[in-house]
Amino acid sequence: MSASSEKELCAFLRAGVSAAGGSFRRRDGVFEVRFPREGAGAELAERLGDELALVLDPGALAPGRSLLAPGSHVLRALDAWLAARGRRSYVVQPGRARLTKKALRERVRPARGAELGIRDRASGTGYDLYVVYRLRFRSLGRQEDLVCVRVRLRPGRPPRADFGEPPAAAFGWPHRPRKRPPEEFLDAGLGAADAFVEEHARAEAARRREDARTRFAKDVLRLDAYYAAQMAEVQRSRRTDLGLVRLEELQEERALRLAELARACEVSVEVAPMQVLCVEVPLQLARLVVQAEGAERAGRSIALERASGALDLGECPACAQQLAGELSACDGSHVVHSACLGRCDRCGGAVCGACESPLCTVCGVLCCTGCGATCPACGASACATHAGGRCARCESEGCGACLRACGGCGALHCDQHLADGLCASCRAVCPSCRSVRPRGELRRCDGCGRRFCTACLLPDAARCVLCP
Repeated sequence: MSASSEKELCAFLRAGVSAAGGSFRRRDGVFEVRFPREGAGAELAERLGDELALVLDPGALAPGRSLLAPGSHVLRALDAWLAARGRRSYVVQPGRARLTKKALRERVRPARGAELGIRDRASGTGYDLYVVYRLRFRSLGRQEDLVCVRVRLRPGRPPRADFGEPPAAAFGWPHRPRKRPPEEFLDAGLGAADAFVEEHARAEAARRREDARTRFAKDVLRLDAYYAAQMAEVQRSRRTDLGLVRLEELQEERALRLAELARACEVSVEVAPMQVLCVEVPLQLARLVVQAEGAERAGRSIALERASGALDLGECPACAQQLAGELSACDGSHVVHSACLGRCDRCGGAVCGACESPLCTVCGVLCCTGCGATCPACGASACATHAGGRCARCESEGCGACLRACGGCGALHCDQHLADGLCASCRAVCPSCRSVRPRGELRRCDGCGRRFCTACLLPDAARCVLCP
């Protein structure tokens, strides 16, 4: 057996044993293989035995050892097991856990004066999609990589994709070759898996490209130094036709090597899906309600995975973190963390970040939707104190952010009728220095009768600086 064939045979054996959950070790030319009696490799343990000693050389055969060669019973059994495993595309995960108040109390508790309840229990189904992709990176050479993406699909939740391998026990679960997820779940899951793996492929290609550029910079320095030395040696020799030809050859060779190094920096990637495994996950769906004084204040859907017992309460609509700890309800019927709850500064009502409760842009107080208002002029939020103002000149409505008080008379004006902090009635210009001042700060000149600022008409002077 050639060295390459032996290497491929060992790689196949190692991959198959690893997929079965077994262990693989080579010692003194003997492959020691162990298969588990439970889980994915139980079938192989029953057919071949849980412990094997395999050799590649027929001369090394001895009692208790089997020959590892193409067509041997060990490889045929492993190949048949892998083929049956690959044909499984839809399995059902068994589960018996039930949603109880005890399980709920282990995760969350009600705020003071409130109670938590579970209503509208029903059976449901979720799906875990495992999609295997081949990533083929092309540069001067070609490299391939296999990745497995897991997508969690649950009713009422967006799909979540991440790297993950199917559990070893999944290939012992009931097989339903004719079933498939509903189209909306399948389309959403495959779309999420494709987007996730394509983003990963782009990032990996960029990383490989950056590594190639780093190597390129070092190789260019070494290449320049080598060819510079070679050409200097040719130039130091007698200038003959043969020397000139050699110099041209070195220059052309250097250009070709540089182009080859530059092509090595160009890394492209191709993504191809290879296989899809769908795991049907039994769920128990329910509605979590927050009650106060015997009345329901808020509710949201929750789900229990009956196989693992994991309870999915969803995210807090205010902070987008998983619901846990102390829960409460706002007046907008949102179930939130108690720490995410606020109070309206005007009426004392309970508000949260999901209520879109406005903060007054002038004073910063929190208002509920009933106490806050939106400025018709600038669109900003304002409390009752700073909303509903009118310009003293044009009567246009505005809030405290877009209406300002005149520095002279104190009346509210819009930006169109307020310049330099003064309205048209209070705004005056000094004839001498042309500075803008409130009309009441100017003094009348006894000589010309015009009004001047205190800098141009001093308090102890009767005439301005313009009068002769």
